[in-house]
Amino acid sequence: MDALCTLPNGHRHFDFEGIYTDITTHKLIKYTLGDDRKVGVHLRPTSIQLKLINILKQRICIP
Repeated sequence: MDALCTLPNGHRHFDFEGIYTDITTHKLIKYTLGDDRKVGVHLRPTSIQLKLINILKQRICIP
């Protein structure tokens, strides 16, 4: 996985990459980022939509 993230105002962006470690169809996606942070995305269907719950341990960056 390789992605680019940008703030809504477009002022800051960063690239990140990771390796998928667990995928459960329609329920869960887990991956590990290049800096060893673990990410879990839980998929929760509701009556009219799909709710994504993203769990990511933040890294403190000082410019």
